[in-house]
Amino acid sequence: ANQLATGTKTAAEQGNSQMGQMLNAMEEINESSGQISKIIKAIEEIAFQTDLLALNAAVEAARTGVHGKGFAVVAEEVRNLAQRSAKAAKETTELIEGSVKKVENGTSIANKTAEALAEIVNSVTKVTDLVGEIASASHEQAQGIDQVNQGLSQIDQVTQNNAANAEESASASEELSSQALQLKQMLTRFKLKGIGSSQAVYAAPVRETQLTVQDHTNGGGNGGEVLVVRKVEEVKPEEVIDLDDDNFGKF
Repeated sequence: ANQLATGTKTAAEQGNSQMGQMLNAMEEINESSGQISKIIKAIEEIAFQTDLLALNAAVEAARTGVHGKGFAVVAEEVRNLAQRSAKAAKETTELIEGSVKKVENGTSIANKTAEALAEIVNSVTKVTDLVGEIASASHEQAQGIDQVNQGLSQIDQVTQNNAANAEESASASEELSSQALQLKQMLTRFKLKGIGSSQAVYAAPVRETQLTVQDHTNGGGNGGEVLVVRKVEEVKPEEVIDLDDDNFGKF
């Protein structure tokens, strides 16, 4: 749009320049028409004077009688030519005056057209400036969008890192839970001694073990699936370790 507006502005300026040249040409035609009109008027005056001279010559030839008869014929022809010249000059003057009026009308229209083209050039210039500002703002917006995209990419990377860290934390939590379970199993082997034998506190005599078994039900061989089985069993009383001063040393 910016390029089209710039091209339109250039074309409008060229049209305005050409309109100015046409106005100059119309003014020159108007001046030439005025000069031609002056020449035609001079020709009319010459024809009128020639007509008068031919009339006077015919009168003088008539006075001389038979000797001036031939001269009278020549004078009459000259008078006819003068009248025809005057008539042609008059018609030419009318045509020139009509052409002058048309040229003046065309000049007026050309002036109005030039003013309209000047307004168009001004409007196109304003539109071109606005489109240029829009193009500049669009460029800045494109740069801002690129920066936003970069920020979103960084956020995506941080999110992926957080997800990886969350997976690691979950794995560590599972491992910690397994270690806590093992610690709990170890603690079931200890007996806490109270004030009296009746107040002795025992932990839950339960032990959980994990067995890995290979399933051969689907065809046998070494291609079976590996099964993990958890086994919970009670701890025997002789396996319980007393934490008093005498027996703790044995442990």
